[in-house]
Amino acid sequence: MRIWRLRGGNTMKIEIFGQDGIVSNLGKYAKKGYRKPKGERKIKLVNCDFCGKEFWKYNCRIKRIKNIYCNVSCKTKHMGIINKGKLIGEKHPGYGKVGYWKEKKFSKEHIKNQRASRRKNGWFKDLDEFKKKQSINTKGKNNPMYDVHRYGKNSPRWQGGLSFEPYGLDFNKQFKEMIKDRDNYTCQLCKKQKPEVKRFHVHHINYIKTDNFTFNCITLCNSCHSITNSNRTYWTNFFQDYLRDKYGYTFNLRQEKMVGETK
Repeated sequence: MRIWRLRGGNTMKIEIFGQDGIVSNLGKYAKKGYRKPKGERKIKLVNCDFCGKEFWKYNCRIKRIKNIYCNVSCKTKHMGIINKGKLIGEKHPGYGKVGYWKEKKFSKEHIKNQRASRRKNGWFKDLDEFKKKQSINTKGKNNPMYDVHRYGKNSPRWQGGLSFEPYGLDFNKQFKEMIKDRDNYTCQLCKKQKPEVKRFHVHHINYIKTDNFTFNCITLCNSCHSITNSNRTYWTNFFQDYLRDKYGYTFNLRQEKMVGETK
């Protein structure tokens, strides 16, 4: 005979007779030998149909199911093996069917009645009160972003004013067209071409505006160019490796200027 307490607080007593047994519920907060059993249920020692593990199971549940499993993982694995190839495409029972709510078309009267019942229950009233409280808590001086300027030095992307530095004289229209023509008027990150993209940008790989070299510039679209403003060390190494593989450019150890390349 075994006696233990379950998670819910009920004390269970099990009497085992070989392969069979009886489970008695002694009730909540019961002690050994205290109170009479509230109910008795028969159990049986069975084997899992998938892994073969022995475990105890109620007799009433054994009769209702075809296969016996020790846990959910064994059941899912076994059902996957049994139904492999049977529920694919047209063989699946839900093939070509539309969900209930997508297929269902409610009439205008039904929608009006539904809204009227919600008004009676105070559903809209509670929602309006919640919106008012939320707007009051985040309005004006109560807003945590009130009077906070996130441009200039207060911006998290502030780089010491690099955007205000002037470009070199070599960075002219002729130089930009040469870079775009080299890249075949294609964004080198998303691979979009001229009909899809209205305007291409020439991006400086090392983010230094005066280094106007062919190995330091690459063609990007507007959206991809904005992505490269953050995590600059990653994008610098990424584009340098990309140009090295595509055009055979060779960089020195610092990867700042190319060996044997002129402007």
